[in-house]
Amino acid sequence: MLIKICGITDSSIAKVADDNGCNFLGGVFYDKSPRHLEIEQAKSVFKTVKNAQKVAVVVNPSQQYLQQIINDFQPDFVQFHGHENCQFIADFKESYPKTKIIKAFSIESKNDLLAIEQFNAVADFYLLDGKNPGTGQVFDWSILRDFKSYKPWFLAGGLTLENINQAVRISNAPMIDISSGLEKIKGIKDQELVLALLNKFNKKNN
Repeated sequence: MLIKICGITDSSIAKVADDNGCNFLGGVFYDKSPRHLEIEQAKSVFKTVKNAQKVAVVVNPSQQYLQQIINDFQPDFVQFHGHENCQFIADFKESYPKTKIIKAFSIESKNDLLAIEQFNAVADFYLLDGKNPGTGQVFDWSILRDFKSYKPWFLAGGLTLENINQAVRISNAPMIDISSGLEKIKGIKDQELVLALLNKFNKKNN
């Protein structure tokens, strides 16, 4: 089970997560999010990360802003969490072939899964979230029970230490993405919760 913690805003949390086996760490570059980071902030927050893959989360970004993020933050992945179409992402892939791509989708029904296939040629991973990303709202995980994807995918949307085992069991998710479920104060990750999550899955993986 691969784990992505999204919405990192503190360098000490980034280091703890990185030192304890988190696979992906996400910084949010979207000014409407309570977890938003300016590029210079992100560089400072992630400066000690040595093992985890760095993910830059963006929502309908301009080409200029993307270029700044790639050049200055140097993420391993960019996660497109808006309404970016295939052509936009294909153009990005052509411009930055070394940067991998996660395309996020908001899922309410099985019909929403039909839009995913068109991104197979341009995305490396998918992320399946609820209707309102970043709000901690879950969706009906059973929608994903028979989901067949050409790409590895993350389950996201309202995951917590209390519901994550059930979510994985019902959805058959190969990877998980968790953000607000590791917060006691909105927008600020809690170290105890981060360690509890990583210890839980490190034991399973061993």
